[in-house]
Amino acid sequence: WTDGSALDYFNWAPGFPTYDPCVVEGSDGLWKTTNCGATYFGICLKAQPKCDFGWTQLAETSQCYLPGQAATHDDALAACRKMYARLTSIHTKSENDFIMALAPPSPVQQQCNPEAPYGIWTGGMAMNGYDSWADGTAFSYPNLYGNGDPSSGAIYLAAEPGCPDFGKWRVTPSKNLTLSYVCKKNPIEIPPRAVEQFLRCGGGASMEDGHIPMGHHLFTSTGLLSNLHPTTARQLASVDYDAPTVGPPTLAPTMGPISYQCPTGWSYFATSGACYWVGSSNTLDAARTTCKQVGSDLVSIHSSEENGFVLGLAFRYTQNCTKGSPWWYSVWTGGVASNGYNYWSDGTPFTYSNFYGHGDPTSGAIYLITQSGCTDFSQWRITPSQTVSLTNFVCK
Repeated sequence: WTDGSALDYFNWAPGFPTYDPCVVEGSDGLWKTTNCGATYFGICLKAQPKCDFGWTQLAETSQCYLPGQAATHDDALAACRKMYARLTSIHTKSENDFIMALAPPSPVQQQCNPEAPYGIWTGGMAMNGYDSWADGTAFSYPNLYGNGDPSSGAIYLAAEPGCPDFGKWRVTPSKNLTLSYVCKKNPIEIPPRAVEQFLRCGGGASMEDGHIPMGHHLFTSTGLLSNLHPTTARQLASVDYDAPTVGPPTLAPTMGPISYQCPTGWSYFATSGACYWVGSSNTLDAARTTCKQVGSDLVSIHSSEENGFVLGLAFRYTQNCTKGSPWWYSVWTGGVASNGYNYWSDGTPFTYSNFYGHGDPTSGAIYLITQSGCTDFSQWRITPSQTVSLTNFVCK
């Protein structure tokens, strides 16, 4: 078979196969060989998406979910990120119910104490009436409890039976609240050939105790061995998608330096190991949608060096710093501020900050000033407006 799987079933018509190399199935269901230049209808087989071991797939969304226990919001974000996932978004009541069923069982009743709630961290953030999901999907299913909650903060799913907010979403400004959480990510499409090779080699190939993925196109989607590229000298073997993580292989020094390449039009920054692309004149939602469509997110910034790199990608010069003009020379980032709680939309930790601070609101979207000659040049500003169009945005 052209997909590499074993030819372990035969249904030849009498007198076949002949010396012709291609095979057709007749209306009687029998196989016949034919010249490969002949014209017939074709049927394609697409690999079925599959969740990693331990993850649960919801048929409605086709997404994969994994619950975690007792973590602060930052720790929950980091835990999901390590598994190439995000804190869950929720788009229907059935998905909401599914998330509640996945969470660890309820502890001893807390008597509906809002200071010590039992709940599940989600990827939702509230910003003075503008609500968003960390995975960039639309906030299309309103399920906020609302009664007395602050207008800005992280969103969790209340999961204590018997309480009036059971099954609803609450908003908290607390970064230290410890709740369970649910991660969510796309399934992996495993090529039939990879599955067949794995079965035939009896457990997956390995090198230096690290599982070897097959095919360069799988590196990003599986999150495995992102620093390993196939050489021209050998074919990489199969991968056990369900095997526990055992760490990346040690690259032999004879392989030489690894060459990184970004898609055409993207710029590579060695310090972060990421690719960046500059778009122009868009609202925040439109900019983020554009980034998502090309498999990225709005840029996160983790050092002064990276800040300078992003600045250089969209640099503009003007001496006009009158009120309102910074809108014309600014860059949307993936940063979100929520009353002192800051996060990046790509799920990476907020470990570096560069806020201008003077007179800015405490909640809103974070943008970078690229207008030299201004006092806030190269620094981050916050705006509650989601409809303004900035000159640029950067995808990462």
